[in-house]
Amino acid sequence: MKRILAIILAALMLCCVFVACDEKEEEKPSRETPAATTEAPTEEPTTEEPTTEEATTDDGVPDLIDVYIDVWEDKSQTPQAIAPNHKGVGIRFVIPEGGYLYESSVLAPSYSDDLGSLNIKLFAWNTDFETTVAAEPLQLDEFIDFADNSSLSCEYEEGKFGAGTYLLLVCDGVDEQGQGVGVWMDNTIKDEYLKEEVAKYEIASFVNGKENKKKIGKFSLTIVEPEEE
Repeated sequence: MKRILAIILAALMLCCVFVACDEKEEEKPSRETPAATTEAPTEEPTTEEPTTEEATTDDGVPDLIDVYIDVWEDKSQTPQAIAPNHKGVGIRFVIPEGGYLYESSVLAPSYSDDLGSLNIKLFAWNTDFETTVAAEPLQLDEFIDFADNSSLSCEYEEGKFGAGTYLLLVCDGVDEQGQGVGVWMDNTIKDEYLKEEVAKYEIASFVNGKENKKKIGKFSLTIVEPEEE
């Protein structure tokens, strides 16, 4: 009997030892390492635009403007006939520094029949009328069988005719079948404001080769020039 009790006691003690060992195994920290990840770290999205140096349009060059000039006051209107032997009707004028001639026009009658032709010539002014027109014109525009009381317009290449003194001349009138051709004339300018314009561009009237201080052709000029500050 004692032998049996001893065997049972020994078995109980062995079970206690196994239980204690299992508890110690559970207390051991795990040596397993987490699996490596290949996912790249994410960055916060940004809405900020890349900064660039702001372009500037201020290059120090003054803006250019179109200056439209009527060289008459519209106080009177009389036709000046231009026959083949007539030296024409013209104006001398100055383009200021930094500017250029853009366009010109003149009012011209064909005496109600829309027949006849005129030439408009642009010359570089040289000393006097005769010396000037003896040279080749810088530009020649022809108008054939134009409507009565037309505005005969000439355009000029941008920037081509810059600072300097010029003569714009309507001449070479031909009308073999009609009543003639010519230029409408007005009195020279007396208005104080317009006189300032005339003085600025040094406008002078020429009729049949002579300077005329009483009559002037109904010319208009468009000059592109730096804007005054």
